[in-house]
Amino acid sequence: MRNLTDVRKRVCVYLVLCLFPLAAGCAPQEKTLLLETSAVNETGEIVESAEDFTVKKIYTYTYDTNWALDKSASLKDCKEHEVRVITADGQGSGMPEGRLVDYRYGFYELIGHGKEDRERQSGSGEEEFWSLWPGEDSEEDAEEQPESLAYYLEQLELSPDGRQMLVYAGTVYNENRCVWLYDFETQEPWLLYQGTNNDWRYPQGAFSSEGRWVTFDVTGSKSGEQVVVYDCQKERAADDVDTEWVRLDSMSKIYPPDQTLTLVRNKYTEVWTAELFDISGNPGILSIIGEKARVPMVFQSYNLSDGDGTGYAMSQYNLGGNQTGTMQNLRYELDVEEARVYYLENYRRLWSVDMTGGDAIEIGDFSDTILDFRRLDSGEILALTTQELSEAYAPKADYSVNSLAETQLFWDIRSVDLYLYSEDGTGGQLLYKNLQNVINMEYDAETRRILLETYESWNQMSRKCIVLEL
Repeated sequence: MRNLTDVRKRVCVYLVLCLFPLAAGCAPQEKTLLLETSAVNETGEIVESAEDFTVKKIYTYTYDTNWALDKSASLKDCKEHEVRVITADGQGSGMPEGRLVDYRYGFYELIGHGKEDRERQSGSGEEEFWSLWPGEDSEEDAEEQPESLAYYLEQLELSPDGRQMLVYAGTVYNENRCVWLYDFETQEPWLLYQGTNNDWRYPQGAFSSEGRWVTFDVTGSKSGEQVVVYDCQKERAADDVDTEWVRLDSMSKIYPPDQTLTLVRNKYTEVWTAELFDISGNPGILSIIGEKARVPMVFQSYNLSDGDGTGYAMSQYNLGGNQTGTMQNLRYELDVEEARVYYLENYRRLWSVDMTGGDAIEIGDFSDTILDFRRLDSGEILALTTQELSEAYAPKADYSVNSLAETQLFWDIRSVDLYLYSEDGTGGQLLYKNLQNVINMEYDAETRRILLETYESWNQMSRKCIVLEL
């Protein structure tokens, strides 16, 4: 039997190591910490640890991505030791490519790269799409048309599984805008919107949590109270020339949607943020809306049929608690099975709203400031915490952020820590310390892994994935 003192020293050394972040390398490479998998009981015997949230291994993978991407990595539908990332050239402006990476060794399988030398289909929106990415053909195209009519990249939105992305582009003098859905595996762009770009209503895209449904305008900035939704799994005709587009006005048109969802909005309300969700094979929409001189509300609607207009459900309820220091940066999650929305009040108190009955209850009060969280099936909370922000002096952003990276920049937060809490905010277990510039956090229950995506440069093109295996 081992000497008890020696064993305890080994355990302490491993626990200290797991609290320090790994240094980022200049090229994709393995960065691994092997942590102690056994524990010592009171009699000094070695016992195997139960399936808990003790971090067993830590890996990192560094890469460059396109400047227009927020999230660029995903664990969803990946096998053990795999992560899906979207990369780009060193300038961050080339055609993004999908990689399925085995982060243990830095090996990757190429999911798809843009066919920059492909034949353009005039009039289908593909010519404008491929002109967005630098290349010989793109440079020639740019010389043939006036600069005022050339499209430039505005924003990219990645699907939860990393297989597709929304691509937003506009012209130099804000006259036109196009939005495409691009598939990395088929390498095909699909034009969803083509119209004007001469007002302040900027459309925001969203995918459902399972990645099946997508909309280019989740807040209804272009489409009004009806949010248009498309089925990402539906096969499209190779030639869309004969497609009867839907006119929004004399200058704007959209591809015919597969379903539409009702979104409550009028001249007295403002949609702070919204998202799509999956329910019984159909899409739903959840939004947080504000109304002058009233408590912020949470609204949801979803189709009960296959989108043929024969049935839908709607509900709208007030948020409990004081939201004056939180709104525009509200962190929340929808539990579809429970039909409850969980959200943070002033970065410390966890509340939930029953979307069938409307009751709002306070669940927990955390000792630290919570910037973002993920609620597990067990009810426990994975949380990114900081001691650099206090609700007593937290300024309110004067624009809609709702982005983890922008929230840290706005309040000049230099580091956050990853904790596991019980649902009531007690029993904090430190999993990773001193994370900087976090963009996204994801937990995959199937493979029991946590993904933390960070950026390494001011322009956010240099990224690092930190994978914690439990």
